[in-house]
Amino acid sequence: VDISTDCGATWTNLWTKSGTTLATAPDYGSGAFTPTAAQWRAEIIDLASYAGQSSVFIRFHAISGYGNNCYVDDINIVNNVSITENTITQGFDIYPNPSNGVSTISFNLTESANGTISVFNVLGELVYTNFSVFVQGLNQISIDQTNWPAGIYNTTLVINNQVFSGKIILNK
Repeated sequence: VDISTDCGATWTNLWTKSGTTLATAPDYGSGAFTPTAAQWRAEIIDLASYAGQSSVFIRFHAISGYGNNCYVDDINIVNNVSITENTITQGFDIYPNPSNGVSTISFNLTESANGTISVFNVLGELVYTNFSVFVQGLNQISIDQTNWPAGIYNTTLVINNQVFSGKIILNK
């Protein structure tokens, strides 16, 4: 886990684990590893020294030495203070989920705003992006995934420096 206070120009490593200290299960063998509920664990990183700074970026950096998948879920940053009023008034929903090839992203805005929707595969590669002026009220964007391989895709919506995220599970 790395952190930046200069918009990503430089990064400082906050947390590192590798090999058996990172693993939550024995070697899996061939095929894609998917963790069970018992194979998740909680990690806590103290960010108190960054409180009050105007812009803090956090990134997850994974390097595979020919290993298997790395899963990160349920990221919580508590006691954070924001002076930006929330632009989205109702949910950031992705449906149907799981998807058979077309998903809809739905959200309501308090005012029209520029925004970007990005979708990344499990390797962190950008597979879809949409920069638009989204309208006040209900926005629904359909994403055609018929040419994508089955898998889990991370989706982000960035509006007014606010980031909303979700997953698309694509079954075929």
